[in-house]
Amino acid sequence: MKNYFRQYAEIFRNDRVFRLFLRAALILFALCFFILVWRFNRLPPQLPLYYSLPWGEDQLASPIELVIFSSSLILFWGVQVFGAFILYRKYTYLARLLLVGSILITVLGLYSAMRILFLVT
Repeated sequence: MKNYFRQYAEIFRNDRVFRLFLRAALILFALCFFILVWRFNRLPPQLPLYYSLPWGEDQLASPIELVIFSSSLILFWGVQVFGAFILYRKYTYLARLLLVGSILITVLGLYSAMRILFLVT
């Protein structure tokens, strides 16, 4: 188990792409978390979250569901980064591509969450 962590630390230390995207993602997650905490008390009891549903009551959700949505994006990103670390030794390009794709999807999801947050507050 110790060897795995040592290998991951070595990848993080030596690969500029991994280092850049991991740091950027962590900064983005921290910023999103602080904005959510800062604005959480100002949220109405229901906010529009499910835009794919018909207009009206079906689109509304509680504020905690916005937190769950943001948390699931962080979980998704973590699983993708773990997969990228596993693939790195054999398929470096694929691991970097997976990392870039996961950060792109996460950024778009967090952007949507922040737009909803600032829409209603």
